[in-house]
Amino acid sequence: MTLAVDVGTRFVRLAHVRPDGLPALAELPGAVAGEGVPVPSGQDPARTLAAACTAFRERCGKPSQVVLVAPEAMPPVYRDRVAEAFGRATPVVELRPATAVLALLRHNGEALDGTWAVCALGTTTVEVSVCVAARRSVGVRRFVRHTPEGGLGAAFDAALLGGALADGGPADDAALAALRGARDAPGSAARWERVIARAERHPARYDDMAVLWVDGREVPAGTARHALAVLREQVGHAAAEAGLEGLPVVAVGGPARLAAVRRAAAGAGRPVGLPAAADPGLAAVLGAALVAAGLVDPADRYPYEVLIGARHVHHGRLAETELTLCGPGRLVPGGATVFAERAGRRVAVGGAGERPREAEVRVRDGAGGPAVRVGAVTLPASREGQRFHIGIAMAAAGPTRLVLRPAGGSGEPHEYPLGELPGVLEGDHR
Repeated sequence: MTLAVDVGTRFVRLAHVRPDGLPALAELPGAVAGEGVPVPSGQDPARTLAAACTAFRERCGKPSQVVLVAPEAMPPVYRDRVAEAFGRATPVVELRPATAVLALLRHNGEALDGTWAVCALGTTTVEVSVCVAARRSVGVRRFVRHTPEGGLGAAFDAALLGGALADGGPADDAALAALRGARDAPGSAARWERVIARAERHPARYDDMAVLWVDGREVPAGTARHALAVLREQVGHAAAEAGLEGLPVVAVGGPARLAAVRRAAAGAGRPVGLPAAADPGLAAVLGAALVAAGLVDPADRYPYEVLIGARHVHHGRLAETELTLCGPGRLVPGGATVFAERAGRRVAVGGAGERPREAEVRVRDGAGGPAVRVGAVTLPASREGQRFHIGIAMAAAGPTRLVLRPAGGSGEPHEYPLGELPGVLEGDHR
């Protein structure tokens, strides 16, 4: 049994794969159907996460692996809470939301070769990830994060509720639950689309028509229309900044349940729907559940060999050579540093010597072919006899860094930013 976890501002979602092979939210005490475990207003989501994981463990046992959906700004405490609930021996793998969503599409048979964009809409932010996808890899090449004042989905909900609350006060948990119930009512989505479309064409005629009933109070089409216009503008701003012209775009997250918002998220790109019956609000955690169960390869491991220029003494002369930092498929976003090895043991290398020295970093298809230059780093001067283990690490967001760690185990490691590694090498179409 495996588990996927996605922590949001309003809901903590735990998902696994059912015996029929389909991903689904875990049934937990206090969970809202189709949403997850609610985070009480003012409470740190980490507390809700800890309680939800504990409830899952007590009901289902410890998972053999946890895949944690890890957005750009995920607090490290979330990983700690998962590890505490299931034990430090349980592997916890971080997966970017865009990678999880594309895994869901790949599992459904979608061909992903080329450049895709995933627009993730949340309570406070919109995040657009432009990804280069190939058969063996998915890499994020461009990322835009936009946080409007007052939030994104939260501001939209507050605007809707402003006319439905008796006292006009802030939206509390009860009001948000009532709004959610109104949206989920049979026929509500169809009525929303129909009435809002009419109000946009003929506002004077339809703005006073009720589009939702929240606890028996009407939400007029005019209120909803204005709130939707603001939401679309905010989402469209992020899409324009990301530059999505001509790209297939997948919109996910709670606000993406609205067709008009999905169109705005695509910008100048081409909207792509999720698999039939897949809820945009749950797309990331359901994709992560498939990855956790081993039903789909996230393809987020770097597919090429990474090398660095080195020097060694050959027949008494100093000669140039290449040292393999990591082999194909070993470098994982957000994973541990991969160090150069020989015969299963880390290679200890000397430093630059008396003067700093520039070393080129290259990548190469493991099946052969020329090496492609990525960039260069300037290694610092070092003492005679000083030795280092040398490796490379990739952040969850994609940028990489070269790591020099003293071989003796003492002293701080040196790190040098390398930026993004190329996602597809010219001529590699496998």
